[in-house]
Amino acid sequence: MPGQPKETRSPFPTSTAEDVLSDAEKQPLLSARSAKSDRSCWWQTSSDSLEDHRPAQEFQEGPDEDEEWDSTAYDLSTVTSWHALFMLKRTAFNHSSLWKCFGCSMLLSTAVALVCFFVPNLVGFLNFEKLQKLSTFLNVFVGLMISFFLSSAMTRWYVCVNSFCELLDAVRTMQMTLIAVGAFGCQKERCDTVCRYGILSAWLLFLSLDAQTPGQKEASPLQIQEQTNGIWQQLETTRPHLFVPKEKTVLMQHQDSYALLWTWVASLIGRMAQDGDIPPMTSPTYGKLLTTIQQAYGCIRDTRGVLLIKSPFIFIHTLGVLVHTNNVLNAICFGLVLCASTTASLGASSLELADRKVRAKIYARLIMQLLVSMLGPVLYLAIFNVSVCVNQPFIYQEAKIPALRFLKFAELDLAGAAAIGNNPPSWGRPHFKKT
Repeated sequence: MPGQPKETRSPFPTSTAEDVLSDAEKQPLLSARSAKSDRSCWWQTSSDSLEDHRPAQEFQEGPDEDEEWDSTAYDLSTVTSWHALFMLKRTAFNHSSLWKCFGCSMLLSTAVALVCFFVPNLVGFLNFEKLQKLSTFLNVFVGLMISFFLSSAMTRWYVCVNSFCELLDAVRTMQMTLIAVGAFGCQKERCDTVCRYGILSAWLLFLSLDAQTPGQKEASPLQIQEQTNGIWQQLETTRPHLFVPKEKTVLMQHQDSYALLWTWVASLIGRMAQDGDIPPMTSPTYGKLLTTIQQAYGCIRDTRGVLLIKSPFIFIHTLGVLVHTNNVLNAICFGLVLCASTTASLGASSLELADRKVRAKIYARLIMQLLVSMLGPVLYLAIFNVSVCVNQPFIYQEAKIPALRFLKFAELDLAGAAAIGNNPPSWGRPHFKKT
């Protein structure tokens, strides 16, 4: 839930590097230190500076709240009680488009009631029973279509979450495999570079997808370049330790740099096998490392595909037309009932209105038609809006996947694995190549 950001500190022991960390705290973040020292301890820098990342796209006003909002960080107990009926913030009922459609339906009902009241002959041309049967059929059909769309949207959302998590798992698997074969014992800098490229790829993917906006059309080359520059500026602000200027210069020339980074990882793994830092290319271990790289690239493709490949427009447009047509027919039906109730009230004598049963029948019919013709369509429209938001898990703030939280956890996990792998409790670190 939205709240004050909490400072995140590394839970791993740093007593063996107290002198290094104390010197680093006295220097600027982008000081002129050697590239080797920066790359060899990148996880310590990341775990010590896990400040909140500012999303590139804000769905609503209030940047401070959007910066802290996590669509999955909520208490389930709050929606199992009547307290959920009074929650509006970050819900489907907080969208202005929903209440604009509701207001248009009320205006249409009022207009139909006034026209029928002042033009009584018009009522004879409108068959209320047939209109009510048509609206009832549409209610059932629209409900069925929206349920299919919502199910498909939730499936896409979970596929995107699983793909992004599997990308981070691939980085962790690469690190674990390199530790197991003893590569960290002889070529720690290269192994750290492999892990750094993996996390850098995940950050670039997150920032690239997070920069998308609702209704964004195909961008021109100039807009793509501006978007790329903005992404690298954000990355330089939040994680400047993940890259060196030379790498940035090369990667900024490509739009899909997050996928191309794994080409560098594959090349580095091949070089390590050629130099004897890891088992040779003919070994099963080398095949496992390449398989992990292929899985990471597949996860990037699946995550990006959820955003780039939308549901067919003909389906979404037809569903939207059905939802709004259902609202219009129900609004007309309620207008006819409102006119009939008003005419009955004004045309009845004082003795008839004094009868409680007559008044109760008129008012009950009006209230029931209000609930059926107004409440039901509004709920359908709310579910339709939810489905549209969930269908694009990186665009709308209310349905974004918690990718930033996953990235922070992955950085801490890699830092912990490096600390544990470098300090075994009762045996020495494995060394594949004797030095």
